[in-house]
Amino acid sequence: MTCVLVVDDDPWIQWMIADDLVDRGYEVVTAQDGIEALQQVREVRPDVIVLDLMLPRLDGWELANRCRAVAGGATIPIVVVSAARNPELPDASCGIRGHIRKPFDIEELARSVAELAGPESAPVHAPVGSASPTPG
Repeated sequence: MTCVLVVDDDPWIQWMIADDLVDRGYEVVTAQDGIEALQQVREVRPDVIVLDLMLPRLDGWELANRCRAVAGGATIPIVVVSAARNPELPDASCGIRGHIRKPFDIEELARSVAELAGPESAPVHAPVGSASPTPG
């Protein structure tokens, strides 16, 4: 099963993204700050990271760069979900493969996750029911 790490310091946004991805068949782990997210990358080795940029303790930019140094972390694709209008995204070497601006369309985010996860990822379909994500 494809594992997605959702990193956002807003509990409501984190829950909304995680709940939708769980409903679509993904395994989801969460983190509320960059330090917690880096620990999840080390322990869980997610297949995709959904990343807010403005985070406490370690911002999204630094997290993306530090993930490259973690064993297996250099290959994890990242989609940034941020309120920044035109963030200057670094080149793809830090893993950032896309940017979705807040407020965002959950369907657009789900398509991005599916594309980044690759053909073996969970199929994207309309969510049915409600499930709880795995706590970060």
